[in-house]
Parts: sequence; structure tokens; C-alpha cells
Amino acid sequence: NVAPKLIVNRPVPHHPNIDPCSGAVCMDLLRDRDAWSCAGGVRAILLSFRSLLASPNTSDAASMPANLAAAADMLGRPEAYRETND
Repeated sequence: NVAPKLIVNRPVPHHPNIDPCSGAVCMDLLRDRDAWSCAGGVRAILLSFRSLLASPNTSDAASMPANLAAAADMLGRPEAYRETND
């Protein structure tokens, strides 16, 4: 069984699912050995990552937002969140 790979962002965007200190992406496909399959390959990871960037996940308790400040901005101050990420 092959371990899931790690995706790290540099520079680190203000995003609920990206750790603000390390840049590590919080994504089930990368974190959960049962969800990971090397058969899906890089394409599957990049498509999932692209989807996560476009649609941050703040509601799933299993994937607690890695960046609580970004999650609070996205939910409470959406205009400011969009402005920061444009």
C-alpha cells in the first residue's frame, strides 16, 4: 500500500483548507489511506485540489478547517475573503 502524497502551497494562500504555517493542503484524498489510490494518479489529485480551491470545505467535521481565520473570513466576511484571494 502506497502512502498518499503531500501537497504544499507556496506562497500560502488565505484558504480554509490550507495550513497557514506549513502550506499543507487538508484534503481527504491526501490524508486518508483508504481514500488514496496511486491508480488515480496525479491527475486525480490536481482535479481534487482545483475543486477544493474553488469550493473550500468548512462544514465537514472530519476536515476541520486548517486555517480558522480564513474560514471565519469566508463565512463571516465573504467580500473581504474574496478580495484577499483575488
